[in-house]
Amino acid sequence: MRKISPNKVDSVDPEYNLVEVFSILRDHANRKLWGVRKVPPTILDHFLLSGRFNSVLGLEGFKIFKDKLREVVKSVNADDFGANYINLDEMFEALLDSGVYYLDEYLPDELAELRSDGRWLTAYRYIANNFSHIGYRDFRTIVMRFNDTDGYSFYVDTSDSEFLRHVTENSSLFREVVDLKAALLQLGMKELREIAIHLGVAPAKSIADTVERLLHEDPEKIGPLLPAGKSDRRQLVIIDQELATGGDLSRVDKYLRSLSKVMRNDLVAFINKSRFGSLYRAQGV
Repeated sequence: MRKISPNKVDSVDPEYNLVEVFSILRDHANRKLWGVRKVPPTILDHFLLSGRFNSVLGLEGFKIFKDKLREVVKSVNADDFGANYINLDEMFEALLDSGVYYLDEYLPDELAELRSDGRWLTAYRYIANNFSHIGYRDFRTIVMRFNDTDGYSFYVDTSDSEFLRHVTENSSLFREVVDLKAALLQLGMKELREIAIHLGVAPAKSIADTVERLLHEDPEKIGPLLPAGKSDRRQLVIIDQELATGGDLSRVDKYLRSLSKVMRNDLVAFINKSRFGSLYRAQGV
């Protein structure tokens, strides 16, 4: 409105630039359809409670999983998701601590092997209950040393990480043993052959068979022949062999590495569906 005189008011028709108006509306619609939105950490609740998962620790396992990965969701909101892709070691540790796994009916094809191994969940439960906050590298070290002895025992020495040096305090899963067999199984074939020849024992073709032959000899004669630096290693075994053996730990390690990759991709897809606009979701992106 424009005032012409104190006694007269004239009306003016304002001009509208419809191109600009439509541009503003279009930008708003595009942001709604295509925009990337922040997702709250509670999205992990929706992921875990989708009916596809369970935990060997029950609901406490879900809580542990969320606490482990909560910071990942926050970093996703702060930056592009590609730059904050969930680290596989981090996912492995989250699973090892929480005991989360897919229910059989929702197992992806890549994990179908788990259906035929009923014992792995028992071992998984035993490990998750007794092995909180272990890092991926430490767990892998234990598994590889068990593999060296066909699952019989593993060793810890002074050069290991602080966690491994105090593993019997950090976990009730293992006990220390004074065991000549455990010490011999940690040696290589060359070292065993030298001990056998020195004692006049014919070495066998395998480590296990050579150790069995040496165990028939006087232990007091064998002790001084152990290589320097290996005779004072601490030897450990799993306490309850009914629940888990060294071989079971190896299988759990194998399964969790596969599970880590599958669940990471699953979680990434789940979060991205919530981050992007409705048109993405309608298209299944």
